[in-house]
Amino acid sequence: MIERQVARPSGRLAGVHVLVVEDDADSASVLATALEYYGAWVTVAPSPRIGLMLLRTMMPRVLVVATSPASGDGVPLLRVVRAFERARGGRIATLALSADRDDSIGETAAIAGFHECLAKPVNPAEFCRVVARLATRFLEARYADRGR
Repeated sequence: MIERQVARPSGRLAGVHVLVVEDDADSASVLATALEYYGAWVTVAPSPRIGLMLLRTMMPRVLVVATSPASGDGVPLLRVVRAFERARGGRIATLALSADRDDSIGETAAIAGFHECLAKPVNPAEFCRVVARLATRFLEARYADRGR
């Protein structure tokens, strides 16, 4: 048997817990595989309702919600995230993945409370770069808050 060595990128997401809320199983699989390739620990919720249930028992560093911010599907999730941040201390970075082709999706996502927004279909490498940037930014903020 020949074992193939695959060159992996640096583990820039090593140990980062990401909760992905995506109702399309194929899309969820692609997103999870990309994140795991870069070292993330991924939990997938097939619906916002299940995402809410999971948030009651875990505090991921990044929450990815694959819905249209304009539809309002991610807003209840964001309310729970913000409540948990206050109750548990700490912060969760949020990323919306939107199928909307409108030029204002980023603005709509920001109004809804997301920290970042990407339009679907996403490039897996770019998606992982954004998740890593969010994870790093919010980890640094978490440590800065503890130092006060």
